[in-house]
Amino acid sequence: MGKKTRRAKCLNLNLTSRLFLLGLVCFGVFAYVLTVNNGSVKGFEISRLESQLNELQLQNQKLTDQVQATKSLSTLEDKVKTLQMVAVSNIEYLDVSGPVAMAK
Repeated sequence: MGKKTRRAKCLNLNLTSRLFLLGLVCFGVFAYVLTVNNGSVKGFEISRLESQLNELQLQNQKLTDQVQATKSLSTLEDKVKTLQMVAVSNIEYLDVSGPVAMAK
């Protein structure tokens, strides 16, 4: 009977080792699937953010062009004519080098 109990313990140990190995493999497969899934989600997020960046850069360029067009000299001259402003021909500057007093 001594040999049978020893053999049973050996088989039981082998069964425990097999179950541990199976659990370890299952955990590894689960971790791999989780990692691949997270990687693909991050890839889609990066693609979405890159397209959003491109749209914002295009919008920024359009706004910059619009600001430059508004600041251009020809646009300002057209606005002067539209608002019926008169060009200044004689400019006089005040001399404030002497004593000056101000009132509220």
